[in-house]
Amino acid sequence: GKDDDEEYQSFDEATAACEAGGVQLPKDMAEVARAEGLRAAVLRRFVAMRRGGGIAAGLCAAFPAVRDRMLHDPGFLFKLGVEVWGDVALSVLSEVNSRSKNFWDEAEFFVTDVLATVVLNATVVTMLSTSATLGRSPGGRLSLLMNARVDGKLNDFLRLLGNRVPVNMPSSFFAAAPAGLAPYSPQMRVLALVFQGARIAALSAGVGLAGQGAANTVCELRRRFAPEGYSAEYAGNVSPHAPPLLEPALEWGVFMGTSANLRQHLIMGLERALEGSALGARVPKLAALGSAAMRVGNNVWGGEQFAQRWGRRA
Repeated sequence: GKDDDEEYQSFDEATAACEAGGVQLPKDMAEVARAEGLRAAVLRRFVAMRRGGGIAAGLCAAFPAVRDRMLHDPGFLFKLGVEVWGDVALSVLSEVNSRSKNFWDEAEFFVTDVLATVVLNATVVTMLSTSATLGRSPGGRLSLLMNARVDGKLNDFLRLLGNRVPVNMPSSFFAAAPAGLAPYSPQMRVLALVFQGARIAALSAGVGLAGQGAANTVCELRRRFAPEGYSAEYAGNVSPHAPPLLEPALEWGVFMGTSANLRQHLIMGLERALEGSALGARVPKLAALGSAAMRVGNNVWGGEQFAQRWGRRA
């Protein structure tokens, strides 16, 4: 509740609470506690999450970015799982169907496509999701370090370079402002849409370039040193040239930074509306089901749209 959010614990108090719970206080949370106090409600959720074990505890310990979003939204891990594994399942079905009898002849492309899907979806959903406010000010440890050195416009610019949005800009268009901060302005919400779209486009192009490059390298090695691994029919028709590298990566980046970016922001807005409704609050499983349906449907529609778009270009 609000009273819990206004309660802060010092470094000694936070350390003692973690020791009592049998967990270790992470370094970044310790620095926030030293600098301005750690929100007691967040610390309690962190201890409970770490003590709960399982995948959530492991991700909480290994990835601070995922941890902070799980602390803000208890349903974040579910949404992340649906987005990642739902798209993996669709990708596997699509790859098997499209490659058909040539599946094992093109296994390297299948593997890199699936790995790229996992990395990209997990990163995009994490980037656009709201982080918990650990202390008295949003931003966490890195923002505290920046605030100690610079201020004003330069500080905001450094946050942009460091992939951290300014305090007065939401992580996604429909995100709610943290407690204690003024509501986000329409201009900052539009800026978030554009800024995150640019980040997603750059990330997608980079992941696509790396994945296609790795697949092309493995393909060249197979053709040179293990041609007997191909089926007779495939070996007789295979092109001597590797698939294009730059063009599909750029096309994928543009598609993800525009269409996929807009759809992810819309989904997060609809999720917020559903979870905040009287029905969603009364029946949380209904909100989770709605979230899953939207995310799986979005992946199906998005995959078809990109396939048609690339097919026209090809």
